[in-house]
Amino acid sequence: MPDQAELVLRRLSADSTKIISMSISQQGYCLDKSGELDADLKDVQADVAMLTSEGTAFKTAPGFLVAAAVQRAEHGACPVSVLSCDTIDYNGDKAKASVLGMAELAFGIEFREALGQTWTFPNSLLDRAVIPTTEELQKELQLQFGLDDRCPVICESFCRWVVEDNFVSGRPALEGVLGNSCILVEDFRAFQTMHATICEGARQALAYPGILLGHKRICDAVADPMIRSFVDKYLAVMKAYARPAPAAPQDQVEEQAVTAPAVTAPPLDIEAFLAETMSRLESSEVTLLSIIENGSHLLQDACLQAVPRFPKYDGPSVRPLATLLACWVRYLAKTTDEMGTTYTHAPDEDLDALMAAGSVLWSTAAAMSAEGQKPVAEVSAFFKEVFGESMPDLSETMLEEAVASQLVAMHLHTVATTLQSFGVAEGG
Repeated sequence: MPDQAELVLRRLSADSTKIISMSISQQGYCLDKSGELDADLKDVQADVAMLTSEGTAFKTAPGFLVAAAVQRAEHGACPVSVLSCDTIDYNGDKAKASVLGMAELAFGIEFREALGQTWTFPNSLLDRAVIPTTEELQKELQLQFGLDDRCPVICESFCRWVVEDNFVSGRPALEGVLGNSCILVEDFRAFQTMHATICEGARQALAYPGILLGHKRICDAVADPMIRSFVDKYLAVMKAYARPAPAAPQDQVEEQAVTAPAVTAPPLDIEAFLAETMSRLESSEVTLLSIIENGSHLLQDACLQAVPRFPKYDGPSVRPLATLLACWVRYLAKTTDEMGTTYTHAPDEDLDALMAAGSVLWSTAAAMSAEGQKPVAEVSAFFKEVFGESMPDLSETMLEEAVASQLVAMHLHTVATTLQSFGVAEGG
């Protein structure tokens, strides 16, 4: 808060402060699409001016942190670790890019390099589903428990907090936090990749077919034998390629001093993680619409980033993902499910543009399917429009051809028929 800025800075700059934890939104990191500090943002420009004039009325997190770095350097305080506790992927990397970018804009490259060599920015991943607050939920709490809570927080019992053990001036015994649910690791990238590909990927694979077939909650979609079989096939392919991306070469990483050795986490067990994920989804009453907010980013991070690791020119490996993407196009293009029931679209920062692009592709696929053709070039143009430069290289894959084929199949038959081609899970 503006009226507490000086108090905040005193706490950040105190000799006793060894770790600065924060939880902010994606926008709070003030990064551009390339992942660097966005120097064109007015709040960033205001904070740069505030830093150079030795003011305190900062508007951004990186502004406060760089000001604290200056004050700590002036009185010889120890370096600190900035621990991001939000749910943003690779939040520590984003915090580092944000803070070092602000440091360079305000005080030049030498100060940036000095800060990058002393402060650390551990990544963390918090995995716990929260049920969105609704009026119905508030009424239910009132009726069952007599609680008049205007902002109840209901979450699943499962909880995991994975923290990169990269603390420059020591840390508390985080291993005992959350009932021993905190895991400290050296190789954070492996956990992040597995979580995105398996856990978040499963949610996306459930959501779009589930919405189109009239389901409202995750548990309802998982209980549908046809959808469950499709998700099983999707995950069977994805787990084979759920490998962490290679770390950046050492000469491209700014050196950081770390005083304590990292704790080695248990070996990754993808099969156990997959079974755990499906068990959680089977009991989840979270709505499908709530897990696809900003869906274009989720699909990109959880699903598309695995494509470059697929076998080259292999149709079967991309078919489940292609079906998911075709369901996404169908979801964007319409406002009614396969039974004719109206649904609302989940919030997305580019929703209007996405709906327009999806509608054009869906209509084009309808016209071309009637002529016995497939909209391969149109799928390629759609990907470029909605994902831009962040779209992985598809030149040696058959993903665009497979998406075009699934769009045609959905027009010639139905979404349900297309999903049935993946079989029906036992019990259906």
